[in-house]
Amino acid sequence: RPACSLAPAARASAWRRASEMASLMEDQAAGLRRLFARGGAPAHIAFAGAGGRAALIAGLARGLAGAGKEVVVVDERGGGDGVAAAFGIAPRFDLLQAANGDIAASRVLHRPEAAIRLVPAARAARACQGDDVAQRRRVAESLRRMQQGADYVLLDAAARGEGGGGDELSPLHPEADRLVLVVAA
Repeated sequence: RPACSLAPAARASAWRRASEMASLMEDQAAGLRRLFARGGAPAHIAFAGAGGRAALIAGLARGLAGAGKEVVVVDERGGGDGVAAAFGIAPRFDLLQAANGDIAASRVLHRPEAAIRLVPAARAARACQGDDVAQRRRVAESLRRMQQGADYVLLDAAARGEGGGGDELSPLHPEADRLVLVVAA
């Protein structure tokens, strides 16, 4: 039956339900807009778990870059299993060297594709697992500068004993916004 043929009480009830549904849709849309319109700080997403995640991270970086987002990938693992290898890069320098002032940060930062910046950081992750607070601050500041202007920071976290320490997932990003745990099938 059309709404105009309903009794006045039923019409009012139908109107309230429609208004509540419209309000719910507006709230969901507003939430999505807030999620994707992150002002200032980039979203940090850490990846941990089974091997083979480097290709997943590289693919996600490419997808985000293809969607117009600026992405920084921090490779704590390095070597043949790291994200740098997934991009076909064999880095010569590490974030630690830039943090210590041994080389310019521009020599550490790679651009494997448009809108993607890669930061090799295996040595930095190992160096930061100790108690040297000054070292951790230098590395954190160097990494912060390299992340400027990024929409997303994807972290390939080193396994414990490779660079992680304490209760943190990563000494370079102790508090990621999201964690992706990759498991082997």
